[in-house]
Amino acid sequence: MIHSDPNDTQSTLFDDDFEDEPKPNSPEDLGLAAPNPNAYGTPRPEPEPLPENFCRSAIQPDDARTFVDWVNEQELPVHAAVTVGGILVGLSGLGRNDLKWLCRAIRQAGRAPSPERMRRAVMSHDVAVLREDQEDQNV
Repeated sequence: MIHSDPNDTQSTLFDDDFEDEPKPNSPEDLGLAAPNPNAYGTPRPEPEPLPENFCRSAIQPDDARTFVDWVNEQELPVHAAVTVGGILVGLSGLGRNDLKWLCRAIRQAGRAPSPERMRRAVMSHDVAVLREDQEDQNV
């Protein structure tokens, strides 16, 4: 038979603060602070939700939106992949001046093909690439 103290209740079993455990909802408990004081390296802030390319001439998301809006305002056939995401990925590494050239070339060609074909046209500075009759493979 186990004898216990009549003043001892089960609630006192959980009232003790453990030295190894962080307090509930503390920064250490939520993983916001390093639990080890001997951690190495310097902490860095989290990146922005949509990181900005710091190269001034590179195409930014706002540039891609403006370009896609301009393409859709034209009375030209537009490939289904000409979206903001498609332009950002397909024309990655190109600059605003390339978009300006591409706008003039699209007017000359009379259509807006896939971003992959646009990239080839910009790299070769050849409007004929935009006029090619074969269907774009990437839809």
